[in-house]
Amino acid sequence: MQTTRPAGAGRSALSALLEPRAIAVVGASAREGAVGAAVYRNLVAGDYAGDVFAVNPRRAELSGRPCFPSLQALPRPVDLAVIAVPADAVEQVVGDCVRARIPAAAVLSGGFAESDDSGRERQARVLRIAREGGVRLLGPNSFGVVRPHVGLNATFAVARPQPGGLALVTQSGALCAAMMDWAEGGRVGMSAAVALGAAADIGFGEVVDYLADDPFTRAIVLYVEGVNDARRFVSALRRAACIKPVVAMKAGRHAEGERAIGSHTAALLGDDAVFDAALRRCGVPRLRSLAELYAAAGALALLDLPAGHRFVVVSNGGGPAALAADAARDYGVALAELSPETQRALRRRLPAAAAVANPVDVLGDAGAERFAAALDTVLADPAVDGAAALYVPLRGDDPAEIADVLADAGAHHAKPVVGAWLGDAHVAAAHERCKALGVAHVRQPEEAIAALAALAAFARPRRESAAPAEAAETPPRPDLGAALAIRQRALAEERTQLYTHEAHALLAAFGIATPPCASATTADEAVQAARALGYPVALKLESPDVVHKSDVGGVRLNLADADAVRGAFARLLAISTSAAPEPRIAGVMVQPMLRLAHARELMAGVATDPAFGRVLCFGAGGVAVEQLRDVAFALPPLDRRAAADLVERTRVAALLRAYRNEPAVEREALVEMLLRLSDLVCALPWVRELDINPLVAAAQGCIALDARVVIDPGAPTATAGYPHLAVHPYPHDWSREVTLGDGTRCLLRPLRPQDLPAARALLEAGPERDWLPADGERLWSCPRAIDYARDMGFVLLPHGADAPAGVARYAFGATAGTAGFALAVAADWRRRGASRALLDVLRDYAAAHGCARLIGHVDAGDAAALRWAERMGAEVAVPADTAAAAAQVAFATR
Repeated sequence: MQTTRPAGAGRSALSALLEPRAIAVVGASAREGAVGAAVYRNLVAGDYAGDVFAVNPRRAELSGRPCFPSLQALPRPVDLAVIAVPADAVEQVVGDCVRARIPAAAVLSGGFAESDDSGRERQARVLRIAREGGVRLLGPNSFGVVRPHVGLNATFAVARPQPGGLALVTQSGALCAAMMDWAEGGRVGMSAAVALGAAADIGFGEVVDYLADDPFTRAIVLYVEGVNDARRFVSALRRAACIKPVVAMKAGRHAEGERAIGSHTAALLGDDAVFDAALRRCGVPRLRSLAELYAAAGALALLDLPAGHRFVVVSNGGGPAALAADAARDYGVALAELSPETQRALRRRLPAAAAVANPVDVLGDAGAERFAAALDTVLADPAVDGAAALYVPLRGDDPAEIADVLADAGAHHAKPVVGAWLGDAHVAAAHERCKALGVAHVRQPEEAIAALAALAAFARPRRESAAPAEAAETPPRPDLGAALAIRQRALAEERTQLYTHEAHALLAAFGIATPPCASATTADEAVQAARALGYPVALKLESPDVVHKSDVGGVRLNLADADAVRGAFARLLAISTSAAPEPRIAGVMVQPMLRLAHARELMAGVATDPAFGRVLCFGAGGVAVEQLRDVAFALPPLDRRAAADLVERTRVAALLRAYRNEPAVEREALVEMLLRLSDLVCALPWVRELDINPLVAAAQGCIALDARVVIDPGAPTATAGYPHLAVHPYPHDWSREVTLGDGTRCLLRPLRPQDLPAARALLEAGPERDWLPADGERLWSCPRAIDYARDMGFVLLPHGADAPAGVARYAFGATAGTAGFALAVAADWRRRGASRALLDVLRDYAAAHGCARLIGHVDAGDAAALRWAERMGAEVAVPADTAAAAAQVAFATR
């Protein structure tokens, strides 16, 4: 049987927002300067074909059209209410939306959470009214929404961009207006502009999901000030970046920017480095300035996507070329290595003094003919994926002619070419010519590289997904009972910080190597432990009231005998008294001094970001870790590729390789340790902070010498749904052994990336080929975007068989609580209980993740499939004309 999500079970909130059939402007006015006046004028003066109703109880007509006193008085239903009234009137209007059954409202009014405590309370009341009444809100403090393809401009902007492929999602109304004006002036078409404002309800994730499927949208640009729903944000970006290019810019990189944002949108901000890590996980490049944003947006809207990220720079000046080469390194863009044949061809076609390596310097007297020769030659090289052409007005050539060259070269070779026109007065004609020709054009070398990097970013995840997908390994089974006992003991003593020996035991429960140790509450016990462990030893103070032991002298090293141990014990207890008032002293921890030759001091840990939840970090360790600030972040869970990447993104990574007489660190052991740390943070939602410092790595392996753990007493001990993580881990606990009706033993487990080709072939082998959800085709081609919180699948693997016997998969749809699903069983395994096993586990998993109904379609003439669905408890709706349509089957998950 083949099943699929229905094409449309009613209009979604985003359809009502972005493709409304009728609109009401509440607060429409004729008063010059009023927001309601500008929005109403933009709607009625544009190309919007639907009805636009003015709502204002103080007027009977507006611009020759009737004006209505309330939403309930409108002559016909509307999909979208645009609200431009004072803040204290918004509650009443949203209530009117509920009573008028309007599915979506854009609240342009300010004076909510971005203002003060009373504004936050007002926003909470408005949101409660909307949610209880089934109205979805854009805003408040939104600039509105633009959809040029349907003539929709529900903003108070003066710009009117033409239809095109560029979509903008932003939290800043000012930047929305600026981008619209830039697009209009640069003749760059837009598919949508959505200004989220406070994003109290509709946020980035939902809009990006919509635009990922939108046929009008070619590329998505984000301006982010804060993230309210990290899981939906990350999930949407991961999926969208596998379908079309996505780039992002975020303000608040420094404390001053964060303060400005806090007063502007009251967004929930996370650490900026963590935001970088989230974008990296999604395969989305980050832009650092508006100039880069415009450059990337123009390239994404106008140019073909490259096959890779190897580019060439062609310039008529050495200085600009050098700046471009520096920028390429900053953006992770590879300067292509030109083949010997290409360099020989350049020597034949260029003056002897020209530089024919990459960057290519065509010299200051170059005109259109020489630029054409250079670009034609380098773009013909298979190792080149695109080019940046840099022009400086050094003589009296017409730069517009060189713009023609760029357009012709890009079109002829089907590779992107970005033109950077340095200067102003003497290159203005080139910019105008580029606008007319649809050539991406910028003003600086760095902007040209930023534009190419944005194009290449889409090619990178596609290349990664084309490579063999990494398996979701079954991790070593941790000792969860021991971990839970440690937590319970700490909470029983009213502690949130574990003692060092407890922290070591917690790490050991997950397979992370720690040195042997012993606790001692008296000097005699410390001496006895030292003798058992072997001298020399280290003593470390055990007190939950001392956060960093080394800061207060709470660590004593290289103690060679009993007398040294007794003296150190006494000094540690004396220090603890001065370190904190009435400290709780558990004694000391005794450890042997480890002597690892050629060791490097590192650190690894877990932190809690207010937006993205638990994050992993790795970097240089030791007492100066905060001063060095050599640390990289990653969102858990990690696989081997992500763990290795986390290490490589630090400066200390260079010291892990062999140099001079220092052997290389055992890198695989380091990656393994990070994987076990990832397992720990996924499995233990109550671990709020964890520092391993120092983490000592050498050629023999790595070991955690010291650790600090802070627990969250209010966090659950179970991992249901993994609410502490932005990315749902592979659900190992849903793997199970099943026995089919004929006695065959099978492994039934969640789908892994490497299963996708076989699963797809099995599903497509059925009588129908349209089983996939709307996003399914792209998800199959980008296996690293599997999201186990919203796009789940199971495979049935008979023991000893080479291929799966069956596969089932679901993906959440537009209607809350429902998901479309697909199920297929290989011909040799039908009528043996495989379908029931797959359906049962899919229903159980869907129910556990907030899905009440699985909905699909089968051929209305397939009587056997319909009978099977009914036997399995489905609601079956068969159309009257069985030859014309599919039958719907719906399974309740509870």
